[in-house]
Amino acid sequence: MAQEHKSTANNSAKFSSSQLNFNLNNAHQLIPREQTFVLDRKLLTIHSEDRDLVQWPNANQFEIQLPTTYTSVSTLQLVECNITTTNYTFSREYQNTKFSFKLFPSEHVTGSGSAMDDTIYYFLNNGDTVEGGDGGISNTFYAEISEGYYTPQQLVNELEYKLNRSVEAFIIKADAVDDNPNRLSNVTYSHFRVHYDGVTQRLLIANNRDNFRLLFGVAQDYTGYVKKCDQPIVWGQSSRWGLPFFLGFSRQNYDAVEEPSKEIHFGSNRPSLWLSAPQHLYYVQSPFILDIYGDTAIYMEIEKMNSCDEVEPYRSSTNKGRGNDFNGTVNSYFAKIPLNSNATGTGFAASNSYMYLYNMAQFNPVIDKLRRLKFTMRYHDGRLVDFRDTNFNFTISLGQIHDEIARNYILRVPNKF
Repeated sequence: MAQEHKSTANNSAKFSSSQLNFNLNNAHQLIPREQTFVLDRKLLTIHSEDRDLVQWPNANQFEIQLPTTYTSVSTLQLVECNITTTNYTFSREYQNTKFSFKLFPSEHVTGSGSAMDDTIYYFLNNGDTVEGGDGGISNTFYAEISEGYYTPQQLVNELEYKLNRSVEAFIIKADAVDDNPNRLSNVTYSHFRVHYDGVTQRLLIANNRDNFRLLFGVAQDYTGYVKKCDQPIVWGQSSRWGLPFFLGFSRQNYDAVEEPSKEIHFGSNRPSLWLSAPQHLYYVQSPFILDIYGDTAIYMEIEKMNSCDEVEPYRSSTNKGRGNDFNGTVNSYFAKIPLNSNATGTGFAASNSYMYLYNMAQFNPVIDKLRRLKFTMRYHDGRLVDFRDTNFNFTISLGQIHDEIARNYILRVPNKF
């Protein structure tokens, strides 16, 4: 009986040991457990004119339907961009084309000059017939430069022309209202002069006869034109708040000072005479340098695809415990596009030939299906880019993950390759 029990125990031990060896020491599995994927790259070229022009009239914001449905998208990257047109620095959309000023006309004795001077200074000193003026002193003159991109000298010429033209328009309007049988057919006021000092890069506004005040602390009205897009109000910003900022002035009014010598010279070693006056010479010089080159980067947003963070500008109380106004946005934009001076020197443009883009949005889990993309082109302060109905294009790289059955190829490369 004992021998039979011993035999049964030995057989059980052999069975357990054989089964254990079969389960743990099998080095040849029939189906490997590895999962193999391949990362595929697809390039998508988009032109701004590809958008629905009825639904999206402005190129700074539009949505497009992709040529196919992209599946399992793991990465998006802006790899190339061409913005070859000139972007305006001064535009009504950016609210930086207008300014106002007051004129304090000098005394004028009728008959001491030309008939035109008699009429001009009669209305400047007696402006009661125009908008409730009080001797010309309370009359405010408004000027607006043309939209565009300027070189320093072009801006000087434009400012000088618009300053004098504002006074001329005032005289013409006053002469039309007044019961004057001998109205002027031509009015010329040319006492305002503007100069750009290329050494200090500052602006000087002068008048060789009449005193004046620049109302750079007064907000200008931009509601009288049809807006192309919904732009933020810039007046409350600490930078790019209006035309005077670009001219090198602060947000305050400036009273002209009188030059005792009645002469203004420029230059250090051999000063040259720029402007002189027989009686009075008034001027205002900008405290800061001219800034007319505008923004140097465009921020591209793609709805639900943004991956870059951004600190919001124009903060003033970031170190306070209470009332701290620091703010930043996570996943604020998709790509930052640098702008460089174009070949003609008439503005800024973006081209892949001298631009470096290091952005890539990664998605985990992957985007199952991608059929549409919505773009927004803006500046750092939130202003939408005014492309002036010109077109641009860019290329986006899409990374897609696909399942595959791994294949090990033995490849022989001929010597000729």
